[in-house]
Amino acid sequence: MARFWTSDLHFQHVNIIKYCDRPFKSAERMDEVLINNINMRAGERDTLVHLGDFMCYGGERGVPGEKKKESYYLDQIKPTFISIKGNHDTNNRVNTVADLLITHLGPYMVSASHYPSPMNPENRLSIHLCGHVHNLWKHYYDKKNKILNINVGIDVWNYQIVSDQELIDYIQKVKRKLCL
Repeated sequence: MARFWTSDLHFQHVNIIKYCDRPFKSAERMDEVLINNINMRAGERDTLVHLGDFMCYGGERGVPGEKKKESYYLDQIKPTFISIKGNHDTNNRVNTVADLLITHLGPYMVSASHYPSPMNPENRLSIHLCGHVHNLWKHYYDKKNKILNINVGIDVWNYQIVSDQELIDYIQKVKRKLCL
């Protein structure tokens, strides 16, 4: 049993391909690849924590005329799925459990939400997992609040979900580099 993390899958979102320079010809192909990538790394005994922006529901932002329900995607994802609310999750019917999660990640106590730490001033833990920024950065040290933000978004992890151990290794590498 392992835990994995990701954010910003944006299933059915045609324009995210252009906005984030994703290497897919269509939203349908992107959705298929992302589901396959998830299921190749995580199985039914694992857990996937998704930090917001699961899908777009038809219309302008989604696939025109396409109104697949959240269950279409969730039924294909093998690991137990835990969803933290993102800014695009208000109308997609995905059952989000919280806006902010606090948990252990190996030796670290971390917070996790869709947004980077500056948008969560109540957060005072030194490591924060987030999404929302897509491919802008993989980590960011917020000097003012002394918080190391780690982006678990699908765009910066080569369209793969990331395991607890991979995050621990990455955090240790970044902390050494930044002398934290």
